[in-house]
Amino acid sequence: MSAICIRRPVMTILVMASFIIAGIFGYKQLPVSAIPRVDFPTIQVTAQLPGASPETMAASVASILERQFSTIAGVTAMTSTSSLGNTSIVLQFDLNRNIDGAALDVQSAISSSLRRLPPELPTPPSFRKVNPADYAIMFLSLSSSQVRLSDIDAFANRAILPRISTLPGMAQVLIFGTQKYAVRVRADLDQLAVRGLTLNELQNAIVAANSTKPLGAIADQRQSAILDATGPINKAADYMPVIVAFQNGAPVRISDVAKAIDSVENDKVASWLNGTRAILLALYRQPDANTVEVVDRVKAMLPAIQAELPSGVNIAVLADRSAESLARLRQAGLKLAVVSNSDGRVEQALAAAGIRHYFDVVVDSALIGVEKPDPRIFHAALEALGVAPEEALYVGDLYDIDVVGARAAGLDAVLLAGPEHTTGLDCRVTASIPDLVDDLLSPNAFHGK
Repeated sequence: MSAICIRRPVMTILVMASFIIAGIFGYKQLPVSAIPRVDFPTIQVTAQLPGASPETMAASVASILERQFSTIAGVTAMTSTSSLGNTSIVLQFDLNRNIDGAALDVQSAISSSLRRLPPELPTPPSFRKVNPADYAIMFLSLSSSQVRLSDIDAFANRAILPRISTLPGMAQVLIFGTQKYAVRVRADLDQLAVRGLTLNELQNAIVAANSTKPLGAIADQRQSAILDATGPINKAADYMPVIVAFQNGAPVRISDVAKAIDSVENDKVASWLNGTRAILLALYRQPDANTVEVVDRVKAMLPAIQAELPSGVNIAVLADRSAESLARLRQAGLKLAVVSNSDGRVEQALAAAGIRHYFDVVVDSALIGVEKPDPRIFHAALEALGVAPEEALYVGDLYDIDVVGARAAGLDAVLLAGPEHTTGLDCRVTASIPDLVDDLLSPNAFHGK
């Protein structure tokens, strides 16, 4: 190899020059980010057993699931929390693990553990591909002085949650202060003792009255009749005549040894709005979604939801992180934004904050014949609009050389660049258009502030 380089010096120089040029070009393509965007694959598993104590949930539910999840490859952290009637397990996976593949493994682990879980679980454990440490971007309240909270809760689960959950950028919707309808049976221990009955016999009678199992059929030579179970009992009054046992040829009914009342599954949780009981909905966005855009979609849906609500039920926005972000944008003193090659979402957010904006083609036409980049273009535009440089912001895209003129004119600048791009320009860089508005809303978004 050395002999060839000595005999052909021109070729050697060209080869080395190509290496140097390729190295310089590759260096310029290296991604630059002060805080890289990292989303750890995280799955949350929840299981519910109404009435079970935290100790029971930890011993009979959480421990069984944890042992099964520990066999999944790529799990770096596992955290479980048990409370009254509820268990939550958060699984965090290695960054190299695909979240969809991890979800399949979690589902298989849940299926394998079902036989060892308590048979009283109303539903099998479920999981979501979401990080429970994320903050809700919006809170909605449902309240009424005429309709029962259990009916409002049922309508929210049946009609509101499915519609909001399917919106683009929405990760999940949780109900705080849930009031799911349930019938509570309060046993009279003295009456049970007098009749020699136990709580287990009372429980078996209640379970048998709610059976939906097939009962078979009765047939003779002329006809056949299929026996059908009465199915679930949905009112407390219908439990009272249920027979618990027979003593001395007479039936002992639930009304003799207990009292059934209409109530909720968990009466230890509640939420209020201005001193009135209410149901709260917490909305969480996906990691790649823009807060302002997702909230706008929800607000556009609220009139249709209000029209479908039962009479006397009101839905209202309790908290809105996008409104707080736009308020910070106003307080930052920004009056004008020069936007280059945006897809419209940035302009919508700026307009909602009362900030004027226009495209860089207007700036180019302010001074005909001035070559870009030139700060005189921006000086003339700002002077014509009566805006100071510290009150304006320039948003460019990729290798936009207008950034040079904007910075020379004293404007702060944000450059929209993907993770595969970099720039030597004096400005901040954001990864994508969905992140651009969030970057503008950050506390350090403006030059000199």
